Amino acid sequence: MVPVACEMARYRRNAVHFILLGRYDISIEELLLKNGVRGGCDVHWHDGRPSHSVSSTEFRMETSVFEALSIVSRVLNLQVLIVNNLEEEDKFFVRSIRTRAHSLGKPIIELPKGAAQDLMWMTRLDCGSLRAWNNINIEIIVQVAPGESGSLIRLLKSLRNADYFSSPPPGVTVELPPSIDKPTLQFLEGFAWPPSRPGGRESGRLRLRRRFRHDATAEEASIRFLESFLPANPSTTHILILSPRVELSPLFYHYLKYALLEHKYSSYGFQVSSHLIGIALNLPSTHPNTSLPFDPPLIEPRPLDRGRPIPEADQATPFLWQAPGSDAALYFGEKWVEFQEFLSARLDAFHQLSDPPQGLKETNPEYPPWMGYMSELSRARGYLMLYPNWESGGSFATVHSDPVPHKPNFIGDDTPYPSTQPLGHPRREIPLITRTTLVRILPADGDLPELSSVPILSFDGHRISRSTLDVEAAGYAADFRKEVGRCDNARSSFDIESSDIGDLFCLYGE
Repeated sequence: MVPVACEMARYRRNAVHFILLGRYDISIEELLLKNGVRGGCDVHWHDGRPSHSVSSTEFRMETSVFEALSIVSRVLNLQVLIVNNLEEEDKFFVRSIRTRAHSLGKPIIELPKGAAQDLMWMTRLDCGSLRAWNNINIEIIVQVAPGESGSLIRLLKSLRNADYFSSPPPGVTVELPPSIDKPTLQFLEGFAWPPSRPGGRESGRLRLRRRFRHDATAEEASIRFLESFLPANPSTTHILILSPRVELSPLFYHYLKYALLEHKYSSYGFQVSSHLIGIALNLPSTHPNTSLPFDPPLIEPRPLDRGRPIPEADQATPFLWQAPGSDAALYFGEKWVEFQEFLSARLDAFHQLSDPPQGLKETNPEYPPWMGYMSELSRARGYLMLYPNWESGGSFATVHSDPVPHKPNFIGDDTPYPSTQPLGHPRREIPLITRTTLVRILPADGDLPELSSVPILSFDGHRISRSTLDVEAAGYAADFRKEVGRCDNARSSFDIESSDIGDLFCLYGE
């Protein structure tokens, strides 16, 4: 724990205190020397042990831990406790620290044995992010089309082999097609979820759902997909959409939780995340509205915040894009619920009008049907998805070039879903990141860039400013309200910052 504390203090996002508790017969000075610390570690050190700790009774030791935490909480404004390998600690210590932390309302982050170096990215998080460590839940949804069930085996194996450290593995919902090949059925019969992990927390479960119709339209397919999951607590439960053609890196959950905690729950992220719809794990190969290949933006020469070094121009960089992801993308719970409400109103609008618009064909047929509707919402609200792109190469999720069925993508397209259509452009299969740690992969020594410093792309893939995006979103929303929402005055009573879907639809007058 000493290296973790020193590293966290080095980033100066938190006031770091190290408290020595229990029966350890070692001085703080000896502890620092044993861990190679000889200065330069800006941690506040405290000895919370009672006198004669080695020979004290368990009751006295338990009381001492209890009282030490009470004093720390009162005097130091305790926000979160980080402990290491509680499985090997004395029972009195585990019992007292968990009981007192719970009564004080302070979260405990329990690091598994030997995981400190792998989880060094957590030292870059502020206390706002760390307080949410145990609260966030991720639910995975996989929609399998006919002909993709074989790819599902590869995806589930990569999910099982991923490292979830001490976090509870996500729940998994798999929507199966009417016809499933025998090897896939046999694999599912023996597939154990969640995977067993020493010291890990059991959580998510595997849910299998099987469709019985081959000829669902785009509307029916979208409704069925959106009905797959409703988060009970949208502020803490988020949805990870995975294509069965995806294969995940063993480190995908490290990056996903790191980026989620930083950009959604940190004191900085809380201020800017209202326009962030989610976090993607892979780079798309094509534009969402065409079959043209997509080239990610590069860094432009400029200084960055928080004392980071200035990167060289023309280097790879993460970026924000108005185009939502569908292969491997996490959607925030609040945005997912908003999307469900939007789709419900969108379909009502289509069926209630005598002359319904056929829709603005937003996505090419390689993408799932719901992407067209999600694109409409993103463009009307000015929402953005964060995409990873690192100079070191490698990916947390790669999409294999398996055959992709044609998917009708909008209301008015009655082509049965799915029907056969070849790929418009070969997908770029980026090698997976396998053996390393996040701080070695990511630039700036693992410190994630602030969202205000990364490029922003319009839906069409053009680089724009935040202010231009807001102007374009307002214009798109005005056109949408007029053509689809049937608002008489398209620009009246509309707030782009609102999450109330009702302001996009005026079927009963304004």
